[in-house]
Amino acid sequence: MLDTVVNSRSNTNIKLNSVSGTLFKTHDKSFFIRFHLQSKMAEKILDPNPSMQISYKSTDCVVLQIMICGDMEVLVELVRQSDIEEAE
Repeated sequence: MLDTVVNSRSNTNIKLNSVSGTLFKTHDKSFFIRFHLQSKMAEKILDPNPSMQISYKSTDCVVLQIMICGDMEVLVELVRQSDIEEAE
């Protein structure tokens, strides 16, 4: 049997520094991709001098949202540049 006596003198503080949230699809024709922060895709998207367009599967895309979703994993919402221009 486990000891169930609680020491009333101890004070335990638990702090969680975490980001929680939800990504919602913000464009009808957008899509989500997931990648590791040390991947080639991360180098393209997280470039210190980024361009607005990202090439994904030989198609120019625009990043709409980005969120860390685990240990060194990122979730990104992309939309094709042509789909944005079509809506304008």
